[in-house]
Amino acid sequence: MRLLPCALILVVLSVVGLASPQASDRVRVLPIVFTPLGERVPDAEQVRHFARHLTWARERYRELTGGRATFEVAGRTPVEMRGARELDAYRAQPDGGLAQIVSELFTAQGYDRFTCPYVFVVLVASDTPCPHAIGRPFNGGVNTGGGAALLSSFDLATSPHFQTTLTHELGHAFGLVHVDEYGYDQYDSRSIMSYDAGLLTRGFQQSADAARLLPEDLRALALNRRVFPTLTFDPHRDVLQGYRLANEVHWLEPMRIPGEVPHEVRIGTRTRSARRTHPRNALHSTTPSPYAPFDPRCMWHSAYLRDENASLEIRFPTAVNLTALGIHSQYGGHKHRVRTATLEARVGREWRVVAQQAGLVADQRLLFERVRSDRWRIVLAPTDSGHIVLRGLKFYSGETEVFPVGPPYLGPATVPAE
Repeated sequence: MRLLPCALILVVLSVVGLASPQASDRVRVLPIVFTPLGERVPDAEQVRHFARHLTWARERYRELTGGRATFEVAGRTPVEMRGARELDAYRAQPDGGLAQIVSELFTAQGYDRFTCPYVFVVLVASDTPCPHAIGRPFNGGVNTGGGAALLSSFDLATSPHFQTTLTHELGHAFGLVHVDEYGYDQYDSRSIMSYDAGLLTRGFQQSADAARLLPEDLRALALNRRVFPTLTFDPHRDVLQGYRLANEVHWLEPMRIPGEVPHEVRIGTRTRSARRTHPRNALHSTTPSPYAPFDPRCMWHSAYLRDENASLEIRFPTAVNLTALGIHSQYGGHKHRVRTATLEARVGREWRVVAQQAGLVADQRLLFERVRSDRWRIVLAPTDSGHIVLRGLKFYSGETEVFPVGPPYLGPATVPAE
């Protein structure tokens, strides 16, 4: 699977992910027993076995986080569903049919990639080793909504390592990547996101050397506030002295789900940029302080504007209902703040001004009556410096943030001092 690191290649029109409009709602794990056409429905004992493994996985994640947090399970028993295709049709697809099964689950339950409040854990009825286990977040990254993990009833019945596989694929569905993305040996690491044979469970018996979360794994789970809302990461507490914590967060790209619009937000501008920055840099899941030094990885710096304004256009993959815009400008405590902002929405064939405000502070929220659109334009006027620096743009529907999966700002120091 192709992965997207924090530092992205600059392009004229960038593509980033968009989180669910209900981004503040908790995402829960929903177990599904999925039977393709022509396959035997797993019996009651297999379903109980599956539910017991999920209960253990939930306990394991609590242990892995030091007792601080775990995921919630929706419902007391797995939901049983029939597939619209034969097993061969699913497993012939590159992802073992994961995207197609997710599409069918969306249709059956009335959700889409933006509104689904679940991470589906799908047990596919199969008398063969296929489909192979796989896990992915719907919308890429972390804290972007739901996801899915796919496993087979064949592995449930025959593999003594089913729990290891379940814990690993859940990690992918929550947004975790393999440890080799951080430079560690995929076959010689104690992380749940490795393939270390010494960590394999046997039935419901834990391995002698239990798997763990690397600091990078724990940091990513803590960023997934929709699944783990109470989990926090502190490098001074969670990183051992001498451990070199990676300064980037790596993540999985969005799924391509049949029948779903592409999961991407586009931001473009005709305003020239400076200091090797791009306006995409303002679309972060978190933003630095207005007192932070300039950082070209997470800020957009305009060229000198003379008597002009900067103009940015945002295009969402679907229409969103917005009531507020957060504008985070300036750096270093006083440099290049936005003075005046105007927000426009494309309604029909016309651009409509929905908010305008002068005298902005460094962290400003523009409030307006609810407007629905997929295209928005932001016109920004600089102070006397003639430049604008953006540290972040945030979009709100009520108190719920509609936000893209930009690289999180981790700060200049992510490793505790020795």
